[in-house]
Amino acid sequence: MLANILANQVCPAATKKNNPFELLQRDALEKKLSESREQLSDVKSTWSDKITHLEQQISHLNTKIAEDAQEMSHIQQEAVRTKDSLQSQVRGWVQ
Repeated sequence: MLANILANQVCPAATKKNNPFELLQRDALEKKLSESREQLSDVKSTWSDKITHLEQQISHLNTKIAEDAQEMSHIQQEAVRTKDSLQSQVRGWVQ
């Protein structure tokens, strides 16, 4: 039966007589196909929105990582300077 419907879609002239039941089936299948395409389109749109949102989050987090790394570098440099200063002070007291 499905082969007949597919044959009608490929070559409508292949079968001269169209059974009303087959026409109803074809209409139902076309409706289901249309609904499936709509659902697929909705899913694609939703996924596209989610992907865009995740890419924005990644970009934000990468920026934050770079800023935090720079801040950590400054803190480490300040810690080294403070340590050196304290060691100099201790040496001054010991002498």
